[in-house]
Amino acid sequence: MPCAPTPMKKIIAFLLIITYVCTASRAGEAADSVKAYFRFGHSRFEPERSANHAEIRRFINMVRQQDSIGNIDRIIIISHTSPDGVSTANAALSSRRSIALKAYIISATGIDRRLVDTVPGGIAWHQLRQMIAVDSRVPAREEALRILDNTPVWVFDHDHNVSGSRKKSLMELNGGDTYRWLRDHCFDELNKAVAVLYVKDIRRAHRHTYHAAPAMRAYPVASAPPAGHMASRPLRPAKKNEAAHRFALKTNLLYALALMPSLELEFRLGRYLSVGIEGAIAWWKQRLRHKCYQLAYAGPELRVWFRGRSMQRGLYAGTFAAAGLYDFENVTNGYRGEGAMAGLSLGYVWPVSRHISLEAAVGAGWLRAKYKEYTPFEDHHIYLRSRTTDYFGPLKVKFAIAWRFGRIEKGAEP
Repeated sequence: MPCAPTPMKKIIAFLLIITYVCTASRAGEAADSVKAYFRFGHSRFEPERSANHAEIRRFINMVRQQDSIGNIDRIIIISHTSPDGVSTANAALSSRRSIALKAYIISATGIDRRLVDTVPGGIAWHQLRQMIAVDSRVPAREEALRILDNTPVWVFDHDHNVSGSRKKSLMELNGGDTYRWLRDHCFDELNKAVAVLYVKDIRRAHRHTYHAAPAMRAYPVASAPPAGHMASRPLRPAKKNEAAHRFALKTNLLYALALMPSLELEFRLGRYLSVGIEGAIAWWKQRLRHKCYQLAYAGPELRVWFRGRSMQRGLYAGTFAAAGLYDFENVTNGYRGEGAMAGLSLGYVWPVSRHISLEAAVGAGWLRAKYKEYTPFEDHHIYLRSRTTDYFGPLKVKFAIAWRFGRIEKGAEP
């Protein structure tokens, strides 16, 4: 049984609504929309259904056209259910419906999934009220409208226990005749999701399509916390899709702290592949104190990006190799030689602005080093022996800042 909302839940709900209101003004312009209908109690999207087939195909074509010219700002999917069934289960059902339609749109168009937002709307009380208001055939219509306007979704007593609900009041109205009529004539229309396509430039959208449906400017969310009046919320905007860049110039901040400045140039090979060339050097020496810290290496790394959009954001796995020279001396002994290494890496990149990103990564593998051990004596080094050593384990750690440049226009990606 539902419990009374805690003050913290109320605060979170209030902040979400404020966020929606503040961000709605940054939305792109709505260019097209489509209604996708679901069977009662089901969340699987069926594009071949007669109610869906022609409209979803038209909408998919529109999305493909706008994606081909880089004009998509975002797609918002908001889903609902009818009041029939368990009310708490309907909230989860509406969420699954929006996810199912999102998966279909991404699969059919190949667009970046970050361009698609889902908003589960729960029971479509607001739409039901609109349908009742314009249909004079509804039994006890005025009483039904008063219930929808004045009865909260959940009614609580002084002890914060549920004592009633909007659905219960509607089911009891007119001996149940009103609810049965609504179920036969209205509820099928409520089991749907609506996808709205927002574009960056509505004029470009009109130039590149000839069969766009009338735009839907907004679609209200019919869900509310326990309250006496229904209200609609603005839709949550999606994050802007980051521009694709061909190059990234990076430096490892951890190596800088170790007095070993590094520089890496990464090159985009495609949506899922990139290659980087990294080098680092430390060339510090205090001859009179017999201290030496000299190291120089360079090598490539090939990366596979799990979510596409390489170099932009997300998780990647890589394979790397490098070779270098070194000379370490600390008063009593020293080691001078060369080495090579190879291994696997795992990292994550997230953007902080249009051109700046942060990257964290670790790598492990095999290292072979050949070196000469010596003892410093006055201005000379006394040779002791030569050795070769093999090592398996952690080889690199990275926390880098990157500058991405060389923007790739849409349609020109490798």
